[in-house]
Amino acid sequence: MNEDDEVEPEDDDEVEPEDDGKSDERAAGAEIEPFKIFGDGTGFKGVGLEGTGFKGVNMEGFAGLSAGIGALLSGSEVFKIMQTNLLGIGDSLSKTYASSLMPSFDSISALFRYMAEAPALTRSSDYAVLDEPESAYSSHMESPQSYFQSTEEVITCFDDLHAAITKLISKTPDLPLVWRGVRNAEWGMHSHLYRHLMNTNKVVPPQRSPKKAQPYPDEDQMVAAEREILSIARRDWRFDNMSALETFARIQHAGGPTRLIDVTKNPYIGAWFAVEFDEDEEGKDARLFALATRPVAQDGKPPAPDSALELDDLGAARDPFWHLLTDNASRQKLDWGTGARRRIWVPPAYDPRISAQNAAFVLDGVPMTSKKLASYFTVERNVYWRRADLLASASIYAKMLKPTRRPMYNSRNFAPTFSFRIEAAAKQEIREVMESRFGYRLSYIYPDMAALAEHLKRRPLNG
Repeated sequence: MNEDDEVEPEDDDEVEPEDDGKSDERAAGAEIEPFKIFGDGTGFKGVGLEGTGFKGVNMEGFAGLSAGIGALLSGSEVFKIMQTNLLGIGDSLSKTYASSLMPSFDSISALFRYMAEAPALTRSSDYAVLDEPESAYSSHMESPQSYFQSTEEVITCFDDLHAAITKLISKTPDLPLVWRGVRNAEWGMHSHLYRHLMNTNKVVPPQRSPKKAQPYPDEDQMVAAEREILSIARRDWRFDNMSALETFARIQHAGGPTRLIDVTKNPYIGAWFAVEFDEDEEGKDARLFALATRPVAQDGKPPAPDSALELDDLGAARDPFWHLLTDNASRQKLDWGTGARRRIWVPPAYDPRISAQNAAFVLDGVPMTSKKLASYFTVERNVYWRRADLLASASIYAKMLKPTRRPMYNSRNFAPTFSFRIEAAAKQEIREVMESRFGYRLSYIYPDMAALAEHLKRRPLNG
């Protein structure tokens, strides 16, 4: 068998655990009827299910929301899956309401519509008992490079890079990919907000070989920080006329902390960011990540639905939809922090960099890890990466696979991630080729006055 024909898993990689016979119907992609919420723009009036004998249930305001959905779905076998999903979220919303953090009606409406159209791809039983939030690093974890190196492809020149990108795309024809370049291969794939909270918590990185458990941020801490960010932006800066998602995007592009992870739909722009000149990092290897936005489909099954966010749906809400998910059970129902759905948002071109960089954002929750999922993250046979190892490597799930092999379906529906380590000696040559062939240079990637001003500050001017 040629390498081109080989598939995951390899002999030294994890083997798919046996199914326990309790497969969640939601993971099978059961079809459901469209879910409707009726209103006049000022609040909920009722809910109904299109194409059924159910009539809409009147709900006067938020207080009747959970009761209305329960009455609508009660006793229906056809909508058992949907009932579990929606009532679980209803419990979360009730907790949110009880804590006086009242979500807007448009946020709730968009959330329920989304849940009706996109059943969970994961199993609730896998997340019933989660790992403790703090853990020590394993003895195998020296840096994020330790986690990535067993599956990485090494790049020594532009021709290597081009061939590797082409090969990965050919191996993943049904997987949408987005790309992220980092100038140092030792760096993890973290959002700015996650790094900010790591510093707040005084997390010691694995490079310093700490022995104690590390207080990596969890989802609750991320949400609390985001609430504070939105409050400051709307109260003090008066940015009160934007959705939460657009507010975060604008903060991100200005260099502020958000959970959004910058990516591009263009692999060569991702590579440009990896080899972008930086005096401090020029002598170090770089890394290019490729992230699939959905899991590999099971043979004979349709792929998972697109997880792109639009500003006329979840993305338009004043409150982030994930703030309505106040416990791990409700997060699993929406595949938030499970690694199965990577929400991708392409923002409006309010900044010239967005168009120039073919930019997008990846959006997901902090990984919910458990012993039931450990065998999908192997160091070697029967040896698994710990929670601290995973969080040191990425603030979202990063199930690493080799980019030279066709990725295979896994029953827990982890979307795959691939990486290419670009040797330091190749950086200059790759920059030169991309500038001569594609026109990718500083002024193309950063076509704004702020970038020009920063460039002039650093450039010697002779007059």
